[in-house]
Amino acid sequence: MGYTGEGKDRNIWKGRLAVTEEDPKDPYDLTTKKYVDSESLKAWLLSVGQTGITGDKTGTFNLTTTGEGGFGGLMPYDSATYDLGSVGLKWRNLILSGNITTLGDIKAAGTVTADSGVRIKESENYLTLLTEGLGEADTFLKFNMTNDETDRIMSFVGNPTLGDWFDQPVKTTSSPTFANPTVTGLTTDEITFDGTEHDVKTVFRAGYLLGFQAQDSGWQMTWELWNKDGDGTDNVNLNLWAHGVPADLSNYELMQIGYITNANPSLRYYQIGSLATGTGTTYPLKIFTGANTDQILIKADGNVSFSKSISSGTATVSSSAVSTNVSGINTLWVDVSGANVTLGGLAGGVDGQVLNIVISDIGNNLILEVGTGTQPFINHTSATETIDGGGGVYVCDGTHWHDASHAKHV
Repeated sequence: MGYTGEGKDRNIWKGRLAVTEEDPKDPYDLTTKKYVDSESLKAWLLSVGQTGITGDKTGTFNLTTTGEGGFGGLMPYDSATYDLGSVGLKWRNLILSGNITTLGDIKAAGTVTADSGVRIKESENYLTLLTEGLGEADTFLKFNMTNDETDRIMSFVGNPTLGDWFDQPVKTTSSPTFANPTVTGLTTDEITFDGTEHDVKTVFRAGYLLGFQAQDSGWQMTWELWNKDGDGTDNVNLNLWAHGVPADLSNYELMQIGYITNANPSLRYYQIGSLATGTGTTYPLKIFTGANTDQILIKADGNVSFSKSISSGTATVSSSAVSTNVSGINTLWVDVSGANVTLGGLAGGVDGQVLNIVISDIGNNLILEVGTGTQPFINHTSATETIDGGGGVYVCDGTHWHDASHAKHV
């Protein structure tokens, strides 16, 4: 085929297209194809019976294809950076058999779907990461979150478990179990404490009553307070506040039940007390049963009153003995109806204890012997006394029993 067009820039001869700027060039070397318009290119391809462009091509031109086709051996513009050479290169459907490596961002107007079933979708400032079509109940999904700029908010649909965070469902309708949680500002109707053997549940009723209920029938319920080391060197108290708050101890009124320690173990004690500071009022304490509200009234001025009669411990002896135990006894009855009874001192008395020794049945004598027993008698005559009726009042100082019924006159 031979054709020569008008002008120096269009020459076709012998089935070959010459594109020149000054002089004709080999039509198969399209190094200056910036001078080839689309119509000339079409004419040349048709004249040589070509269906595609082969060989190395450089420069800038538009190539539009219709129908289906393929590019075999498509090489990058720059083999070092794998740059395709144009920011305007677009693919309607791109299928790659290998991996994709990018030095910049990947942006998609729609959804990017991988064969593994992972989708990432951005919509209204939300990043949605879904797993679909995997068909496995124990599929693992890892998502690395950093907090370099702002807080991240993650929402989950379904009932997921999060490895390294939660290994169980934590939805609002779930019942998760945590080993050592730290909770701030907990609001709940009830809490069940799962014990090793038995459970205890908190119960809030009547709008103001908080209680603890054992969850197993036939099992005791005990409320205990103790210190970490349990060596008796720290106070343990339960405070009931009438006025004031624990954060301000300047003016308060409270009742305290507890254990008070001291560096000297002999001075440690348990107490039930009414306490106050500043402008607070010290209120009296009442100990009573049923409707007997004034049964024992411990007044703020230090006095104690009883609304009912007071009974004390008693004991009865009918034979002679040394160191008779009178612990907790205020009246010792002595039966001398069968024979004389000799008491050689007593035992078990405490400082301040008062003991009435009284003959209950007469017929013989009661002999109160001095100088014998664990806690000897000290009679007003400083000698052993013998009586055949009545009795005497003795007071213990912790080591002896003193005759307080009589006075020795000088």
